[in-house]
Amino acid sequence: MIPRLSRLYLRMALYIGAAIAGFVLLGVVPMAMIRGLFGERIRDYGVGLGNPVRTVRTFLIILPFVLAGAWASRHDPAIAAIYPLNPAAGDSAWHFAGHAAAYLAYYFGWEFHFRGLYQHGLAPHMGLACAVLVQTLASGLAHFDKPPAELLASVAGGVLLGVLAVRTRSILSGLLLHATLGIAIDLFQIAGGR
Repeated sequence: MIPRLSRLYLRMALYIGAAIAGFVLLGVVPMAMIRGLFGERIRDYGVGLGNPVRTVRTFLIILPFVLAGAWASRHDPAIAAIYPLNPAAGDSAWHFAGHAAAYLAYYFGWEFHFRGLYQHGLAPHMGLACAVLVQTLASGLAHFDKPPAELLASVAGGVLLGVLAVRTRSILSGLLLHATLGIAIDLFQIAGGR
C-alpha cells in the first residue's frame, strides 16, 4: 500500500509541478519579456478586465455550453483514459481544490500565451482574423496528442476564445471558460467512478 501511495503522490507532485511550469513558462516569462524587453503594457496583451460587462456577459452566456460539453465527455473512453491528469484529484475535497487551483494557474499561462502573446502580438502585423487563426493553429497543434474529441474541440475553442479576447479586450472570459471546462471534465470523471 505504501509504494502505491508514494507513486500516486509522486504523480500528483509532477502534475502540480507541470502546472506551475506552464504558468511560469507560458505566462510569467513572456509577460516579463513584453514588459522588460519591449517596454509594452501587459494589459495590451489581454491581461485585465478589458470590457468588464462583455467579459462577464460572454462568460455567463457560454458557461452552460461548456458545462454541457464537459458532461457529455464523461462517456468518452478516450477522455476517461487520461483525465483527471492528477490521479489524486478525487481523493478528497482538498486534493480536488488543489488540483483546480493548479489547473487555473496552468490555464492562465496557456491563455496568455496563445490568446495574449500570439494573438495580440501578431494582430498589428497580420490583422485580427489572421492572428486568431494563427493562435488557433498553434493551440490546436498543442492538443495533437489528445483524444480526437478534444483535438476537434480545441480548434473550435481556439477560434471562440480568440474572438472573445478581441471582443472583451481581455483573456479573462476565455481563461475562466477553459479552466471551467478542464475542472468540470475532471469532476465528472471522478463523480462517474473513474
